[in-house]
Amino acid sequence: MPSTFTILAKRVFPNFNMRLRIRQIAGLPLDALDALTGKKDPLIPPRGLWFIGGGRRYREIAEETIGRMIAEGLTPQDRILGMGCGIGFTAAHLTKFVTQGSYEGFDVIRLAIDWASSNISKLHPNFRFQHADLFSQHYNPRGHIKSEEFAFPYEPDSFNFEFGLSLFTHLLPLSAEHYLQQMARTLKPGGTAFVTAFLINPESEALIQAGKSSLALSAHGNCWVLDAAFPETAVGLMESDFRRWSESAGLQLKRIDRGAWCGRTQFVGGHDHVILQKA
Repeated sequence: MPSTFTILAKRVFPNFNMRLRIRQIAGLPLDALDALTGKKDPLIPPRGLWFIGGGRRYREIAEETIGRMIAEGLTPQDRILGMGCGIGFTAAHLTKFVTQGSYEGFDVIRLAIDWASSNISKLHPNFRFQHADLFSQHYNPRGHIKSEEFAFPYEPDSFNFEFGLSLFTHLLPLSAEHYLQQMARTLKPGGTAFVTAFLINPESEALIQAGKSSLALSAHGNCWVLDAAFPETAVGLMESDFRRWSESAGLQLKRIDRGAWCGRTQFVGGHDHVILQKA
């Protein structure tokens, strides 16, 4: 989840390439030490590229998430779509499990896709990555496609399982509704989707207003955001809207596992976990 430092960094250095250069300089000593001591994992990018999905607990988080997806029916034979796949942290760990199926991933950051293609796909050709030239205020300000108009570059009924981690937490309502429609189009009948979100309902709203939440979201039109100047930094979607969009798209909402993000004392993970199934 975005920290106060992350928000401040994006305000002080709104240019992604500048923030990346700072990360690369800061990560260089430990990256060099890994190379010298033989600890470098060929499927894990250098620390200077840990702009999405990295951090000290990335292995643990990836393994926990994959375990939850397996519990929802993911199998080694499945054809899988990773939406907003970043630099491939989860995909790298999935290579151990998806031995007979295949994986497709897309992301807005070309550098992430280039690294994943050159490193993960090189060792695991059944894992493929595509750049989506979407406009993003932070990551791709010269992008040509609006996220609410983006057609997933795959045929209908292509995937058994789709997932988006920390994706809907950055999508504004029009884009979130559109992505659910695209998920329904590209999932096979009976296919499953696993996504994370910050869902606003009476419980989470009360906790936020009581100052219990790790994210100081506030109302912003028909959603809640962390930073009105950069709304996509963190987005809370109205749960009633999310349910309605899912049903309209043809996705059955099987379950929501509530996350700790808003200050709950009983939770599963940090974000809300939403499990959907195509009718």
